[in-house]
Amino acid sequence: MIFKALGAIGVVQAITFSGDLKLGHYLKIPPRVMFTAQITATTISCVVVLCVQNWMFANIPDVCTPHQPHGFICASTRTFGGASLVWGGIGPKRLFSAGAL
Repeated sequence: MIFKALGAIGVVQAITFSGDLKLGHYLKIPPRVMFTAQITATTISCVVVLCVQNWMFANIPDVCTPHQPHGFICASTRTFGGASLVWGGIGPKRLFSAGAL
């Protein structure tokens, strides 16, 4: 699961980051200014997301349970767990064993 998280999320963020740099290049924004703005925004958003997540877990009752009255059921954790079962239990044998694709 750690490999999947670091690999998939890292690649998606890197593609988005480079796409933003490309847009900045088209808009004639100097690369150092664009990079500094991206790093600053990334740092600020990490802190804000962490604070909001901590607040949610502390103040919303029954968060991430199927019976949560307001719909905070954390559906992505089920998707992530299912993907880890598929890639952890089925994927390696089919992909990395002798004679595999």
